[in-house]
Amino acid sequence: MALDRISKNNQFSKPGPMLNVNSPWINYIIDAFNTMAPSAGSASVDTISEITAGAGVTIDGVLVKDGAISPTSVKLPTAYGTAATGITTTEYGDGRNITVTCSFTSVSLGSPTAGGNSAHGRLIHTLPNSTILVTAIACRLGFTAGTVQTDTPDVGLGTVIASGNVATLDGTGTFEDIITGQTWNKTLDATVDHFGTLPTGVVTEATTFPFIPAAGSGTAIHLNAADGWAAGVTGTLTATGIIVINYILLA
Repeated sequence: MALDRISKNNQFSKPGPMLNVNSPWINYIIDAFNTMAPSAGSASVDTISEITAGAGVTIDGVLVKDGAISPTSVKLPTAYGTAATGITTTEYGDGRNITVTCSFTSVSLGSPTAGGNSAHGRLIHTLPNSTILVTAIACRLGFTAGTVQTDTPDVGLGTVIASGNVATLDGTGTFEDIITGQTWNKTLDATVDHFGTLPTGVVTEATTFPFIPAAGSGTAIHLNAADGWAAGVTGTLTATGIIVINYILLA
């Protein structure tokens, strides 16, 4: 709130007793303050400088130092996409180039069919309903599957959650239209593996990835798996890890 000029008696009101100010310069000080802070909650200055050399200036938790900002300050306060239940999602970027990190621990994809074929999946993240260009997606995952750990499921990312009595994901294109199913060659005991996708330079008529049209709802990303499961498989197939999505917001 702006300060009123003091009276000719050099007095102004405040809670409690009247405060006497005896200075011929007080009105100039108040004028300068009102110029910088014309109303409650606002301030106008040309330069903010650090007091302690090398410390930088922190503004609402963002460190500005030596012409740069701290890495954590690029975290977006409002996400563009939507996190799925049970998934911890953080978005970073400059409002145009966005990186989404989706991390999770022991999330269930479903219960494999003992001695039979079955496909399972989990919603990880929904991208914004905007025109975007996906530039890269990478996964660092580990799977568990009860007491039987020798299965080698087909694992990929798709816009539709996998389901049905199938041993691989390729029978339904949308089960693996983000990252093609990879044969999981690690033990299903949370052993970590990595896979991802990058632009290949091959020109295709892409309707989903890497280019996503604005029309319709936001594109969902599912972690999917399918296999002809061992006869002794029990319990649920769970996943722990992180999926990172980079994209450019075009509109």
